[in-house]
Amino acid sequence: MRYQFGEFELDTRQWRLTRAGAEVPAQPRVLEVLHHLVSHPGDLLERGRLMREVWGVAVGESAVTQTLRKLRTALEDDEAAPRFVETVPRRGYRFVAPVVRMGDEADPRLVALQDAVAHHRVVTLHGPAGIGKSWLAARLSALRVPLRVGVSVEEAVATALALGHSGNAAVAAGLAARTQPVLLDGAEGAVEALRGVLPGWLEHAPALRIVVTSRRTLDLPQERVLPVLPLSSDEAAALYRSEASRTGTLVTDTPELRALVARLDHNPRAVELAAARAPVLPPDVLLGRLHARFVVMPDLDAMFAWSWDQLDPADRRALVALSVFSGPFSLADAEGVAEPGAAGTVPTGAAWIGTALERLLAHALVGAHAGGFHLGESLRAWLAVREPEARAAALARLAAALVPRLTPLAARLPSRPDPGAIPTLRRWLPELAAIGTPDALLVAATLLDVVGDVPAGLRLLDGAEAPILRVRRAALAARGGLTERARADLDAVAAQAGAAGRGLAKVPRAEVARAEAILLAARADAGAVDVREQARALASEAETLGDPVCAATAANAYAIVLRRAGDAGGAQRVLRAALAGLPADADLPRAVLLANQAVGHLHAGEPKEATELLELALATYEALGLPSQTYTLRLNLAAAHLDAGRADTAEAAFAAVESATRSAGLPMLATVAAGNRATAALLAGRLDVAAAGFGRLLQEADTNARLASWACWGLATTARFAGRAAAARSWIDRGLAYAPIPVRHRGLLLAARVGVDAEAGSLADARDGLATLQALATGHDEPVLAALVPVLTAAIARASGGSMRARSEARFVEVTLEEARSTGR
Repeated sequence: MRYQFGEFELDTRQWRLTRAGAEVPAQPRVLEVLHHLVSHPGDLLERGRLMREVWGVAVGESAVTQTLRKLRTALEDDEAAPRFVETVPRRGYRFVAPVVRMGDEADPRLVALQDAVAHHRVVTLHGPAGIGKSWLAARLSALRVPLRVGVSVEEAVATALALGHSGNAAVAAGLAARTQPVLLDGAEGAVEALRGVLPGWLEHAPALRIVVTSRRTLDLPQERVLPVLPLSSDEAAALYRSEASRTGTLVTDTPELRALVARLDHNPRAVELAAARAPVLPPDVLLGRLHARFVVMPDLDAMFAWSWDQLDPADRRALVALSVFSGPFSLADAEGVAEPGAAGTVPTGAAWIGTALERLLAHALVGAHAGGFHLGESLRAWLAVREPEARAAALARLAAALVPRLTPLAARLPSRPDPGAIPTLRRWLPELAAIGTPDALLVAATLLDVVGDVPAGLRLLDGAEAPILRVRRAALAARGGLTERARADLDAVAAQAGAAGRGLAKVPRAEVARAEAILLAARADAGAVDVREQARALASEAETLGDPVCAATAANAYAIVLRRAGDAGGAQRVLRAALAGLPADADLPRAVLLANQAVGHLHAGEPKEATELLELALATYEALGLPSQTYTLRLNLAAAHLDAGRADTAEAAFAAVESATRSAGLPMLATVAAGNRATAALLAGRLDVAAAGFGRLLQEADTNARLASWACWGLATTARFAGRAAAARSWIDRGLAYAPIPVRHRGLLLAARVGVDAEAGSLADARDGLATLQALATGHDEPVLAALVPVLTAAIARASGGSMRARSEARFVEVTLEEARSTGR
């Protein structure tokens, strides 16, 4: 740290004092005393404190006096008219010159404070307990006066000025002689007293500047209120790690740490309290126990209790009502949850909630930003424990106002969302979850279904019993590959409807059919071979239900089933027919069908046609702000680059999607992107990169046979290209052992084994394998397998001494790789 004062600079890293750049000779003990003084500008440092903190052992007062004399000599300071070090007789010393800590000028909070002090006579650093008001004020060069309970304001200031207890007039005269600002720290308990004495002080001392730290504003005409904002995520994480190190605990910067400090509202005091418990409750453990944060951090409870005790009953009721909002809220929102009779929606003097809101802002219990008003999460949690019944009543009032407003937005969401509907619904997700009624949960589940956030949707609906919610949960579970869970929910709804008969409000058939379609597609993706007829029948039924979203979902699922069964041409025909039957306003269903049709073109080795459709669908998803679907389409666009032979471009695109999806918490998409990235590296000839990528894919695939078989194909192919035939055979056998796997993956693994056998001279085995591959290609509409047959036939012919050569026109990755291998390119 470097401290600048006058023409001098103290550098504590190099432990040297300079004047206008030239070093000033000084003994280490002199520099230590100077460091203590400049670290606390304006504070009275008593002799005993200097003895303890600098010498650390009992020394005579003469040692302190001699050291201060040497310091004044080094600074050329006159004790009778000090520029730097002031002696307070029989007490100690005070550093009176302005001090700048090097680097502080870049801190916007300190810059704002310095600017406010320069232009206003009274500046109140305002914010909730623990937000860092005193810490920020201490960085200002000022006379610091701590205000304490039981000590009058005049007495505290007189003590700091070394005036004794000589009354307010003497205090005003003493302040008039000050050139530094005066910092009154911890003023919330003395607000009334300050309102009485400050106007007189300011009148008798025209140059006086007062800085106050307080959870309450003074409401004086000369006052400039400067809100102290929470720390940034980086600052809060750094503070936690620093404070934890004091306990001997080393903490790394992890997502759990970032989540913890965010849940503590980036409040410095709360972060310090959490860090003090790091040896027993490290970030990941404490994060899981924040439901009991006031048990494991009792000081946090005391902090909020003090603020609660300062409020009158009306303001307490208003604060509890406002605690139902997890994010920014407006004045109209506040009026909607106001307690009837205590705060109506029409201004009625003191009963209006706007009046209470103003007072809560003054107490720093409510914050105000550009997005509206807000409460910190820790305060909301404290109020939920303290006043559960009043909060439940406020939540019911919020439900009555909010759910009818959001339901129409959610109803249009699956087809053509209103502009801004998705951001609006995202904003209210926590409140909808807290309300917890079937209507509220349905609105939230609709959003999570559309945006593709399966984990959040399943958490939201966990334990829900309403039939419509069980159907939505089944659709979400199917999207996440949890087919057994989805089937159980759909069966339970059917049983419930049959048992209740007319006494049960039945779920619309279109809702059930849509969930059934998603489940069939998921089963086909998992390798099921017995769902083709079910998918066809469901698609036919969906066309008669008059619901375009259901019809598009069922057609999309039927196309997926056909493609997984090897009928790629049939899948494309189904999609074209479904697109032709969509109404003009079905934007989202159209994007879904276009994206699936584009996948069919990729499957057929037609990257140009795929790119055109993908870009159309991508425009819809980006306009609506749907990241999961956007990332999926970007994956397919990168695949189009790969199939067009642009391996380097594709690898970079896959890497970008992988990074973005991991950051966004979409692990499955990240895994698929990583696998495609490895394929691109393989095509570009970077075998080590490809092998590492496929190895990670196999590890992340876990029990997903489709991904695992793909990874085995990649590892087998890289081993072949590296001349390790035995390793290639091992990976091929492992890949074929997974069940069930897609027809295409099985064919690719068989093709790789044919290649290995041909290269090893095992021509009989190679021909048998080729016959099996040819039968597979003939029995399924898999263009890539059909295209591989002549390539491998040519490879076997060359291995047996023939001259046969075949070149496929298709530009599949797998065909390109086989041609490269068999021709030596």
